[in-house]
Parts: sequence; C-alpha cells; structure tokens
Amino acid sequence: MAPRARTSSRSGFKCLHAVKAQLADEGLPKEDLKPLLDLEAKLRQMSVREHSETVSNQRKRRPPSEVLLARVSALIDLLIKAGSDEAETAQIMMRRLVAAGIPPPKQGGDARGWKRLLEWRTDLGHGLVAERAQQEYLAFTRKIATIPAAERV
Repeated sequence: MAPRARTSSRSGFKCLHAVKAQLADEGLPKEDLKPLLDLEAKLRQMSVREHSETVSNQRKRRPPSEVLLARVSALIDLLIKAGSDEAETAQIMMRRLVAAGIPPPKQGGDARGWKRLLEWRTDLGHGLVAERAQQEYLAFTRKIATIPAAERV
C-alpha cells in the first residue's frame, strides 16, 4: 500500500475511534456500539497485515548494506574456523539472506550471489570497503568472541 493510502487509513482509524468514544461518552449502549467496535478491530488487523507486507517488500528492493555484509562475513569466518567449507558456508549464508528478502551484493563479476559475497569478504580483508564496514566487522567479531566457543555455532 502506498504511503499516502496508509496515512489515509490511519486517519480513518483515528476518526472512527473518536466517533466511537464520543458516542460512548454520550451514553450509547455498548451493544449499539458493537458494529463500530467490530469495524475498528478489522481495521486494526488490516493495518498490521499491510505494515508487515510493506516492510518485507521494502527490504526486497534494497541491496544489502556494507554493515550487514560485514556481519555476514564475520559469521562466514566463524563457521570456517569451526571447520566448515568456505564455499558451502557462503552458499548457506546467501540462501538465508535471499530467504529474508536481501539480494546478493551487486558488485562482483560472478552471476552466483554466494561468489559475490565471498568477493566482498575478500575486499573487506584487503581494506577495500568502507571504513564503517571494517569497524563493524571488528566490533561484531569482538562480540562473537565473548560468546563461549561451545555456544557459538
């Protein structure tokens, strides 16, 4: 739903709530207010559904941030240290990202998203990504290191 329509439905919801409150204050019996209460409940349900659909659709259109890629790279490194294969680990992480609506990194010459993910990770290791991503990688790996090794993987 477009932002304008959402604003309009929010305004309608507020108006309905105000009318219902005014009628209740004027002494209208609760059973006479039931249709308004039912409508208000349906509007609330629709609003929650629209919001969750909008959030997931917004995510699907945006490429992953370098901060997210830095965290994914840290997780790949953690899994490799635990004995997993680099390519397998990158494929698993890429599948998880895609399932969450996050596309593969745009940069990289390979058609396979997991390969582009590994290329981005290599660039991170060589200091070729934004400073903020490098800092996030270091901070995230420090956080991971505070978790006991048996509980990490």
